Amino acid sequence: MNAHSVANASLVWKTARHEKSGWVSASCAFPQKPLDLLPQAHALGRPYVFWQSADRRMSLLGVGELTRLRAAGPQRLQAIAEAAQSLSAPVLLGAFSFSGRGPLAPPFQPFAPADFMVPQLLFEERDGGVFLRLLGRESAQGPAATDVLAALLAAVPADAQLGRLRFADPPGSRAVWSDEVQRATAAIRGGSLEKVVLARRSLALSTAPIDVPRVVTALSRREKDCKIFAVHRAGRTFLGATPEGLVRVSRGVAEVPCVAGSAPRGQTPDEDRRIGEGLLMSAKNRSEHAFVVRAVESTLRERGLEPAVESSAPGLLKLQSVQHLFTPVRARLAEDASIFALAAALHPTPAMGGTPQAQAKAWISDHEPTPRGLFSGGIGYWREDGEGELDVAIRCGLVRGRTATLWAGCGIVEDSDPDEELRETVLKFRPMRAALSEANEA
Repeated sequence: MNAHSVANASLVWKTARHEKSGWVSASCAFPQKPLDLLPQAHALGRPYVFWQSADRRMSLLGVGELTRLRAAGPQRLQAIAEAAQSLSAPVLLGAFSFSGRGPLAPPFQPFAPADFMVPQLLFEERDGGVFLRLLGRESAQGPAATDVLAALLAAVPADAQLGRLRFADPPGSRAVWSDEVQRATAAIRGGSLEKVVLARRSLALSTAPIDVPRVVTALSRREKDCKIFAVHRAGRTFLGATPEGLVRVSRGVAEVPCVAGSAPRGQTPDEDRRIGEGLLMSAKNRSEHAFVVRAVESTLRERGLEPAVESSAPGLLKLQSVQHLFTPVRARLAEDASIFALAAALHPTPAMGGTPQAQAKAWISDHEPTPRGLFSGGIGYWREDGEGELDVAIRCGLVRGRTATLWAGCGIVEDSDPDEELRETVLKFRPMRAALSEANEA
């Protein structure tokens, strides 16, 4: 597939015009998968968003920015929902930060606290078929979607430069972490909190530019049962493999997956089973998980919904290098309900912030030494028919040139031990470190 294919109209297009909203679109079947197009999208240099479902049956790649919706502050997701409705936007792809404060601190400066776009090109793989949708507005300025498509297909990815890769914690960060955990447990024992989630950074340093598409491909191959994502803007790419969804809406039903409580995978099936059984029996992890389930149920009821919990006891979500306690909660939505409004009510979940929600978030703001940026915020998509998914942005990193800043978090409760929680963050860094290492191999 190349630029000449666009020029000679070898693709069979189906066009649509929305007279009321001013949107125009053309769609066709396409021979390349979104993941396979990622090297060209990255080489093109325009903003893009990639998202892939955990079962790998669906993936999206939005390239080029027809319209950008940005917002800051505690009401940023409501602002995005209102802007999307006002524009009658056909689809949105993007991310939002843990905190609504803006602008975001380094290394997240190019992104807004809530940052979504209507792409010019939308490649979608669903159940084995791939389709391309070109989007435009009659009043839009700049290059047309057909020009962006031709440029994308003509883009030549740079040759991979494999450098020496090493991982390192920022100087003094382990001592800071220990102090944070001790402060948090003291606050919990004092009664002001039940649980608070702390975040920790680590670095990946390479002697050559990090090949983002290779990292994303490695994540997709390695991290089964995780959603894969990449958001690129102005030379920076936020990417990762998250096991945790914030909310998914399909056919009028919202599903909120509760994931909290962690343990490593075993080296053998018997060891893996024993570790899993230990996780299911762990009072600390069961308590942490119960916080999350109760908070989600309460939030849904506050919005007038009737949550249904699949089981009274959690199950296990087994990932490549870690396993979690898992409970899904579902509720039927009103016809005019917005995924953004529901996400705003749920965020941050106890798995990412703590409980009580407001007190935990305030404690994080006052005590965490480094702003989280997009880490533990949300990433995903929304369609005009109400379908969409927003996932919690964890197991992730921000790549800029030769450096990747990695993030991991841990839920702190009254009996948390700083060294044990530090080991848990190392476990959670593994997916990104393994993908970066694989991408750096010949």
